[in-house]
Amino acid sequence: MGSLVEVVQQLSLAHDLPTVMDIVRRAARELTGADGATFVLREGDQCFYAEENAISPLWKGRRFPIDICISGWVMLNRQPAVIENIYEDTRIPAEAYRPTFVKSLAMVPIRTRNPVGAIGNYWATFYRPSPEQVKILQALADTTAVALENVQVYAELNQKIRDMAALMGAAPVAIVSLDPAGKTLTWNHATELLFGMDPSQALGSHLPGIDPNSTRAFTALLDKIRSGQVVKGETLKGRRTDGAAIDLRVSGAAAHNDDGTLRSTILVIQDETERNSLERQFLHAQKMEAIGQLTGGIAHDFNNLLGIMIGNLDLAREQLGGAPETLQMVSAALEAGLKGADLNKRLLAFSRRQALQPEAVDVNLAISAMVTLLRRSLGENVRINLACGDKIWPVKVDPVQLETAVVNLCINSRDAMPQGGKLTIETRNSSLDRDYAAAHAELAPGDYVMVAISDSGTGMTPTVLARAFDPFFTTKPVGRGTGLGLSMVYGFMKQSGGHVNIYSEPGKGTTVRLYLPRMAGTAGKRKAEKPATAPRAMNRELILVVEDNFELRQVVVRQLLELGYRVEEASDADSALAAVIGGLRPSLVFADVVMPGSMGGIELADRLRVLHPRLPVLLSSGFTERTILESQAVAANFNSYRILSKPYRKDDLAHALHDAFDADRTEGIS
Repeated sequence: MGSLVEVVQQLSLAHDLPTVMDIVRRAARELTGADGATFVLREGDQCFYAEENAISPLWKGRRFPIDICISGWVMLNRQPAVIENIYEDTRIPAEAYRPTFVKSLAMVPIRTRNPVGAIGNYWATFYRPSPEQVKILQALADTTAVALENVQVYAELNQKIRDMAALMGAAPVAIVSLDPAGKTLTWNHATELLFGMDPSQALGSHLPGIDPNSTRAFTALLDKIRSGQVVKGETLKGRRTDGAAIDLRVSGAAAHNDDGTLRSTILVIQDETERNSLERQFLHAQKMEAIGQLTGGIAHDFNNLLGIMIGNLDLAREQLGGAPETLQMVSAALEAGLKGADLNKRLLAFSRRQALQPEAVDVNLAISAMVTLLRRSLGENVRINLACGDKIWPVKVDPVQLETAVVNLCINSRDAMPQGGKLTIETRNSSLDRDYAAAHAELAPGDYVMVAISDSGTGMTPTVLARAFDPFFTTKPVGRGTGLGLSMVYGFMKQSGGHVNIYSEPGKGTTVRLYLPRMAGTAGKRKAEKPATAPRAMNRELILVVEDNFELRQVVVRQLLELGYRVEEASDADSALAAVIGGLRPSLVFADVVMPGSMGGIELADRLRVLHPRLPVLLSSGFTERTILESQAVAANFNSYRILSKPYRKDDLAHALHDAFDADRTEGIS
């Protein structure tokens, strides 16, 4: 093995107990020329002979009471024992030695703060070890003591590293470390979920997930940290690997070496996307409330002024005699006052201060009665289709205001179809759950009657959609609209305890849904055919989810996993088709109808059915089912596809999947 110096070097590099014992058992014999060597560890009140290196077996693996063996005496007295004849020393249990070759020995303690062990040398003849041999053996034991302490320190350090790794892995926020050049050293599971990237793709490269438009701001943030500043709550824009934009809040600090040089930059990154979305909803609700209070106050005072003006003009017109020119002027002024009164009613409706006269209303009957009026008002270029649901619950609303709201929405749809088009009015019962209600201010979960007005018009851009309910906001030419139509609908629905939702795709059309609360005292049994609990996956079927909206896709994936399904996802129809052609074997495809790219959900379904005729397909869209069916009727086999309208609850999704599998259940593609 070489000299004691070489042994010391080897022990200094040993990080675990087995390695230390192996080095010592060999060195203890070779350095002294003994016939055997043992490595003994103390275990409470026993001596454990853990390792040995001898000309024939000794006691490896055996335990002896600490007070009857020489290794125990050495440990307890913290001094060496040199025995020339084992049969003449009372400290030796001679019977234990008779089966062995041992005639003489030298035993030294491993001296640490507490006695932990001993190292022994054995000879097959009666031999007295020299002081030099004992000195070498003790030096080896002292070096072993240091090595054992190092092993303990290393084990504790490894445990801390494992604890830290577990802490980072369980942390709900992303934690990343970067080297001085800005390249990724480590990141935790939350970072992987945040950016949608496997660590193997990111380690060693510059931090992915930062939006190109935020690169300069991110570089400035790193410079701050490297200069010694602790950064808290800096906002940046991020981007997932699937292209979805995310809002980031970044905090960080620098870690330095002993000489003060930068070792790494530690970043804590929070996903603020959902929080910012909720904050925008809250601010929008506050804005609408503030505008409502302002317009309500103005409208109330203006009503008094209009009452005075209209009343006096009426009287003046009655008292005028043969002055036709004056009568014409008074009549014109009176007509303007009446228009002002109508405009004021809309302001009161938006501010939720109009005087409502709610009563029990059969929505199907009320909507059906409007159709004749609507056909005259909208013109021949607009084809009206009425689709009333069965057994619609009664609601308690102001029937006049409901009619006004529906007419306003239909007129908006007509204006969005200057060349004509199709208008669908649909009614059905709907139950909104707590998750949906939590995302919409002032909305309570429960049963509602949904009235949907869908058109095939120009649709709205996201910018226009964000301001659709703002008073006096209009995209119509000057003189064509007041900008109060949707505001009046918004106010009426809120004042009635309901909800209004707009779904629109530029170039595709718009669907406005009115949710009218079910009349109290009419709660009956839900649809009998649906079980109380949502049906779960039967055989852990694989669902391919194809949805371009990242946030909605993530919600659907979570819902499906909770229902017991396996899930693969795609952000567009092209990548979904490529995955199936590449060998993916889904049990069912769940696809959005309208998606960016070369094809939408319906064309994807058609092409998949060509490849696999028995593949179940479930489609979803923000447009109503009837609107989709009518606008896509050109597809030869479109009626074989089931439609799930957005927004839907998890139960709705579960039942739709159950029905789709019942129609044509397969264990995957054949």
